[in-house]
Amino acid sequence: MEVQTTQQLSSCLTPGTLLADRYRITAALGIGSTATVYSAVDTYHENFSVAVKVLHPKLAANAAYVARFWREVKLLCTVTHPNIIRVFDIYADDGHVFYSMELLETATLKDTIDQRKFDVFSTAHIAAELCRGLRAIHEKGIVHRDVKPGNVLLAEGYRVVLADFGAARGEASTITRTGETVGSVCYIAPEAWDNTTPSPAGDYYSLGVVLYELTTQRLPFVGNSPYAVLHSQLKGDAPRPRALNRAIPRWLDALIVELLERDPERRLSSPEQILERIESGLKRSTTWSAGRVLNLLRL
Repeated sequence: MEVQTTQQLSSCLTPGTLLADRYRITAALGIGSTATVYSAVDTYHENFSVAVKVLHPKLAANAAYVARFWREVKLLCTVTHPNIIRVFDIYADDGHVFYSMELLETATLKDTIDQRKFDVFSTAHIAAELCRGLRAIHEKGIVHRDVKPGNVLLAEGYRVVLADFGAARGEASTITRTGETVGSVCYIAPEAWDNTTPSPAGDYYSLGVVLYELTTQRLPFVGNSPYAVLHSQLKGDAPRPRALNRAIPRWLDALIVELLERDPERRLSSPEQILERIESGLKRSTTWSAGRVLNLLRL
């Protein structure tokens, strides 16, 4: 969760505010381009702690936006998967539009990516967990569209959880994203720049960028503006991960390169095939037993 300034947090709901006669706000956790996230107590369930994500007032006053947002969050409520943040319900109350979700007060992948080196097994574990989570939402017709380390939580029991569905869209949605940051656009697939209908292939491109960063400690395409990032994506290929880190096995290098294909038709975007690649790659390792690999991947 990004740290917010005192000025940003000053406009938040105050602790003690009761939403929908049910959720009592305890603290503001962070502010994004579309909403503010708070920790809260669910007074209906013996003071169970949750997170609530409240749309900014300008968006909450836009009836067309709220209608689409409502439909898409309702889809998220139908997803129950250990690698996806659990969304409980959506509400409209006294001008506030918000949804309640699982509260995981834990580090994000972004918090740790600069503090430790991820070995092959750790990287494969994160890849497999995220792949399973993406498969779960894609089967419901949901595209995340903002897969990046800041939206990946590292929970207890080595569970990897994909969170922050503020940019998620149904595959037929036409909601336009605003307030995009350069940090986010570095993870966006090339085809996403022209406002085409979002597809699961874009999420798998973003997964490839995350794995590239884990294995090389750098992003494949960068720039000081969104246009510069797009130009970098289109003008040539990024160095192969193995060229930057010889410890990366060839199978993982090939997997990342195939996830980063510019053309979504050529991109590796089958979750079953991705998981099989990870399983077969780890089985060839002399460091990890086949039993441990199968337990990790839960294919």
